[in-house]
This record gives sequence, structure tokens and C-alpha cells, in this order.
Amino acid sequence: MNREIGIWLDYKTAYLIRLQGEEVMVEEIPSTVEDYHPSGGATSKTPWGPQDSVKEKTYLERKKQQLQRFFQAIMEKLQKDDALYIFGPAEAKLGLKKAIEGNNHLAINLRAVEAADQMTENQKVAQVRAFFSQS
Repeated sequence: MNREIGIWLDYKTAYLIRLQGEEVMVEEIPSTVEDYHPSGGATSKTPWGPQDSVKEKTYLERKKQQLQRFFQAIMEKLQKDDALYIFGPAEAKLGLKKAIEGNNHLAINLRAVEAADQMTENQKVAQVRAFFSQS
């Protein structure tokens, strides 16, 4: 029997929706990606003196590493699944697609990656069922 899994994800959480016949299993994977809002640097006490700027590169590198760990946690749940459908509102779905394609040890049949809006859990399950019933 062909196992089918749909993943709805954004940068805060991922929902793995497994379909096995009529049985549906939904698993939530929380993200550890921090939402950064760095404020400006410090000013000097002397007029027209140097200013300490915020190192944006540090924040971006930390976010990149956290995203890699998030995608790795998702891919660990996918190792034995056959068909995969990814959907969600953010660009995180494209990052997961790239991570899956870059992993040579993961034999997954990635069927589609689609944009989707915020949904309730029942709507996510219905979207996955509708996708796999069409294909």
C-alpha cells in the first residue's frame, strides 16, 4: 500500500498529515526558529562619533542554521514515506523542497509544492486527501 504524506508548514510549525487508507494521523513539529527584531546600535557620547551597528549577518546566519535543523527534524520523519505533498503560506516550503532534493539518502517521491493560506487542521487534512485522490 502506497503511503501518502502531506506537509503544511511555515516558519513556526509543521504539520505532517499521513494518509493510510481511511486512517489519518496528524503530527505537529514545532520550530525553533527565532523571530528577530534587532533594534539599532548604540551611539557614541561624543558628537559625530562612531556608532555601533547591529550585525545583521549574525542574525541571518543563526536563522539559517535554525532552519536547517527544522528541516532536518522534518526529514527524519519522512524516511519511509513514499509520496509527498508540501503546501503552506510562507517560503519555508521551498526551503524544505531544496533540503529534500539535496539529501541523497532520502528516497522520496515529491509530487508537488503549492502555496496555501492559513488553514484549520480539518482543512489541511481535506487538502491532502483532495490532492492524493486526484493523482
